[in-house]
Amino acid sequence: MTAILLAAGQSSRMGKIKGLLPWKGLTLFEHQLMTLEKSSVEEIIVVVGY
Repeated sequence: MTAILLAAGQSSRMGKIKGLLPWKGLTLFEHQLMTLEKSSVEEIIVVVGY
């Protein structure tokens, strides 16, 4: 199974990249990746840029 993590937004309303915002002691990206790594997902594709 493959997961696609969409991280390509410009985040103009947030003032900074959403994935770098703090979430439960980590950045949102870190939290999302760690959660996916603990799942049955075999491959993680991260889409970046805008």
